Amino acid sequence: LEPLGVTCLDIYHFEGVPQDVGLQGWQVKVLAVYHASFTQLLWLDADSVPAQDPSWVFASGEFTRTGSIFWQDWSTDPHWLSAEFMRAYGLEMRAGDRELEAGQFALDKIRCWVPLNVALYLNLNFRHFYRRMYGDKDTWRLAFRLSRHPLGLAPHPADVL
Repeated sequence: LEPLGVTCLDIYHFEGVPQDVGLQGWQVKVLAVYHASFTQLLWLDADSVPAQDPSWVFASGEFTRTGSIFWQDWSTDPHWLSAEFMRAYGLEMRAGDRELEAGQFALDKIRCWVPLNVALYLNLNFRHFYRRMYGDKDTWRLAFRLSRHPLGLAPHPADVL
């Protein structure tokens, strides 16, 4: 991949990445975003295949306004983050609140630095937080709510073709 200007990095050898907590799967995604050399990035899980050119995301009004675009999950049941859990952090569950689909999102790391760091904290402490939520999809949602940073939402929920 070097001829293409790609550098592969071992996330477990970055400063500040704990070696003793057994990070894997969902927790590693936030670390990859945090340590990426890009200021603005589009995250696509290996099983996310765009049906059209996704570059529109960076020019969208929502991304321009918030510095992020997340797709809401197809499920309308935000059952993993309970109202009781949200109240413990001084937050309210909002009517119509849906889970996020964390398999694809766009983020401006400079503009969303605070929610990115909150998401990093939640994922590095996954043994505590993942018992109360469903992986990184809820850590992103909670990170934006806790940091009081507006969360950009795509105009349509994620879907399967």
